[in-house]
Amino acid sequence: MGTVAVLLAVGYLIPHQPIVAFALTAMVFALAITFVEPAAVPLLVTPLLLVNVRVAAGGADLSVSDFVMAGAMVPAILLAPKPFSRPMLSVVWLAFAYQVATLFTVLTNPYAANVIEWAHAGVQVLGALMIGWMLGRRGFGTLALRLLWITGIILAIGAVISGVQQYASGGFGAVYPTYPFPMHKNYIGLVVMIVLVTMYAAPRSIRLPGLVHWGGMAVLAAAIAMAQARQSIVGLGVAIIVLVMRSDAEHKRSKIAIAAMIPALVGVYLLVRNQLESDNRFNSANQRVAWLQESVALWSDHPWVGVGLRFWYQGDVAIGYQPPNVILEMLTTAGLVGLAGFVLLFGGSLLVAWQMPKGIGSIAVAVLVARIAQTQFDLYWSSVGASVPFFILALCIGMVAKEEADREDECTVEAERPAAPTSAAAHKPILTDAQDDPPTMPVPTYRSLPR
Repeated sequence: MGTVAVLLAVGYLIPHQPIVAFALTAMVFALAITFVEPAAVPLLVTPLLLVNVRVAAGGADLSVSDFVMAGAMVPAILLAPKPFSRPMLSVVWLAFAYQVATLFTVLTNPYAANVIEWAHAGVQVLGALMIGWMLGRRGFGTLALRLLWITGIILAIGAVISGVQQYASGGFGAVYPTYPFPMHKNYIGLVVMIVLVTMYAAPRSIRLPGLVHWGGMAVLAAAIAMAQARQSIVGLGVAIIVLVMRSDAEHKRSKIAIAAMIPALVGVYLLVRNQLESDNRFNSANQRVAWLQESVALWSDHPWVGVGLRFWYQGDVAIGYQPPNVILEMLTTAGLVGLAGFVLLFGGSLLVAWQMPKGIGSIAVAVLVARIAQTQFDLYWSSVGASVPFFILALCIGMVAKEEADREDECTVEAERPAAPTSAAAHKPILTDAQDDPPTMPVPTYRSLPR
């Protein structure tokens, strides 16, 4: 009866409310496959976590990444394997601490966008952690990473195609890709940076097959170069340097990678220096300097709790732009209290990642280092950039927990295995040829005793 009711409802809604009908169908499908495999929905939406296309429905305007994460976090929270490992529990508490720290600015600056963004940040961090843990702990960590990599490579191929077309027409500026959907150069730079550093950091056991892995990395490198996303190039360079320093005898990383990054970093430096020395006040570098100065002035008037989350579009001091630096973004929105919560969240998460085994742990370290380095010159709280690093962190934590649990199960099975049966034959002495016949005892003779 329930199935018939759903089918009738969908049939009625298709001509009148197609979006609602699609959503209802998707919910029923998700519920059905969740009974088969609790991690099915998080795994299916994993490739979409890198998609920043906007979705407007029912008055809400979200990216595809945020939309699917909000839906996948529900089964992840309800069905995620328990108990959490100690590293996972640590990052969850860090995320709660950040939410508490930013709650002060929500209470002090009451307007709708402030409350909505506070809840949005909770979904981006806690939701990402739950989904990543669910997939890693249930044994889908390698598959999830490969899905992210393949998605990033597809987006990079689109950027390269757009770049070749632009170069053929005589334009050699920054490429804004149009395939498979329109993308800003900084967005494709962010995606490529995340995918490239995680592919470089990954141990051999979970990489894509052979030439596919290295060929994909080459396409990603070409895409970030064509986009000329300077902030992402800096983040990529810093992450590679950290990975080379972190390597050991078991996880060696060639220093050639650092040498390859030096020309790119020098090029970024020269480009920024030329823009700063230019008379054009509206080029990228000079515009950022002006925004940073205005942000410092705004924060100095509201030092403790800031002026509210997403104040640049709503609130009493809307300035029309998001501060292009993570520290000033936190200071202006949530003040010193909010910045302390963010430092605790990100610094603590990086410490947890650093203490993980160097194989899987290097993936989490790479993405966190790259992201924090990039956001010294760019926005932090954007959908993909805010959520995916924590998704990857929890995915790696779950993978390590799964390996540890499997080893414990093997040890338990080995300890409970019964000993090999013994028999009397096993203890029978082995006789040599000379001893085949048992020795004979002499028969005693008795003399007659005198009467």
